[in-house]
Amino acid sequence: MQEHLVVQYLHDNLNHVSMLYNHMYGNMINVKRLGTVKEDWAGLEISVGQGQFWITYNLGGLPPKFFYNKGEYNKWLA
Repeated sequence: MQEHLVVQYLHDNLNHVSMLYNHMYGNMINVKRLGTVKEDWAGLEISVGQGQFWITYNLGGLPPKFFYNKGEYNKWLA
């Protein structure tokens, strides 16, 4: 699986993915676009009932980065 394609799909279809997730699992998934978080990097914050994670994707085509801990995400941003 090419993760960057998954991230791009999520970015382009946030409302649809959220609706499908809610329909399938009964939980609401909240996807928040963070915009540009670092030079050439944009981010998404994804929240579900069980927690949060962050996805950053490179606008130049580098592989995305996934963070399951806010501290790790903030450390990467610094």
